[in-house]
Amino acid sequence: MPENTMKYTIIPPSDFLDLPWKNGQGVTRELMIKQTKKDAPFDWRISRAVVDRDGFFSDFSGYDRILIMLEGKGMDLFCATGENHKFRSPYDLAQFSGDAGTRATLLNGPIQDFNIMVRKDRYSASVDLFKAQGRYDLEINATDFLIYAPEHDTFLNRPGKNEIHLPAGHLFHQTGEAKLCHSWQIQGKNMICIQIK
Repeated sequence: MPENTMKYTIIPPSDFLDLPWKNGQGVTRELMIKQTKKDAPFDWRISRAVVDRDGFFSDFSGYDRILIMLEGKGMDLFCATGENHKFRSPYDLAQFSGDAGTRATLLNGPIQDFNIMVRKDRYSASVDLFKAQGRYDLEINATDFLIYAPEHDTFLNRPGKNEIHLPAGHLFHQTGEAKLCHSWQIQGKNMICIQIK
């Protein structure tokens, strides 16, 4: 893809939106959303939230979800499909359907999580997690590429291009007129790298 068709934005925390959960049991901090119209079902959404009580997740039937625990002592997730997921350490990850009936049980107090939701009939998402401080090469093959590192600054490099500084807690989003097919070298710690296609 020609270089001039690519663009990126860095979204600061001041632009994130706090929204009530669909079930009214908490608040979601929406980092980014893609939808054709404001009242239409969204295509994908990136968010984070505090889970401070046991209970059922909101019904997002028709969506696939990826959930990463950022902070907390742990949580068990029981899905309507019969699969169970255990979160025990920061940056533990699970993928599951957003259908109704998903229930969370906290182990020892609240947790903070990071959520990726995509419409099953339109998109898929994958995540690369880089927990240890280091420099990593990452191949991109997606329509949208995002990076979120809540605690540490991240630096992105491509050959012949200026280094990009992503401050801690900001969201990096790259998109283009066609599918992104290139590589990045990224440096940092506890980096959540998301490819949506």
